[in-house]
Amino acid sequence: MRLLKFGIVAVAAVVASLWLTEAYAADEAHFKTPEEAVTGFMEALKKQDFEAILATTAVDRMSKGFDFVAQAQQAKVIVPYHAMPTSDPFFISVNKAIYAGQLARNIQYFTYSLMAKNALQEGKTYVIADQPTAAMDMFNAVQAKRLSELSISKIGTPSPEKVNSERQQRLFSQHAKIFQGDAATERVALLSFDGLDYLIGFSLIRYGDDWLIEEMMSRIADIGFFEPAKRITPDEFEALIR
Repeated sequence: MRLLKFGIVAVAAVVASLWLTEAYAADEAHFKTPEEAVTGFMEALKKQDFEAILATTAVDRMSKGFDFVAQAQQAKVIVPYHAMPTSDPFFISVNKAIYAGQLARNIQYFTYSLMAKNALQEGKTYVIADQPTAAMDMFNAVQAKRLSELSISKIGTPSPEKVNSERQQRLFSQHAKIFQGDAATERVALLSFDGLDYLIGFSLIRYGDDWLIEEMMSRIADIGFFEPAKRITPDEFEALIR
């Protein structure tokens, strides 16, 4: 009887797992252009929905498709913080946590760059030895609900001539292949928040017809991991995408 009960529970667990997998696959985001992917990411961010954010990204595909050997040979170096070889489902799960964690950090620094009024705004350590209220001030200033106030003014290609150059397209292609992707590119967006304008960047990978977010940064626009939002004027943004 106990074995029968165990078997029923096990079968139910498998069925539930398959149902969840199918449901997740059915809800997977599909974006035909990089601009659609950026818009989808930002809409999910405005709703403070991390699962919806992940659905706009290449986290799953990158975790499964990462070519450890090709990446190491291309970079001529092996570093401990890159993803792990995809030789085992366990490592793939670890990779997913790594990539999801990187996006979480992107969002953390992005939020600080908008709402902090101290060194954290620039991704730097904020020393508060002589400021007894600094931690509470920061706690009160950084509020997730304020992300709903974000608005996208425009999305464009940073330095189009460089992005579309033969050399850069070759580099994009090499990068995409490391994750079993078909192409890669970058985009920048002009955001408005609290009466100010900000520049943010995105790197994206295409799988088949679908564009997905890789990271919230743009090397071409010089937007790094620790500074995902930079103050900018609309004229400066126009110059960047011209």
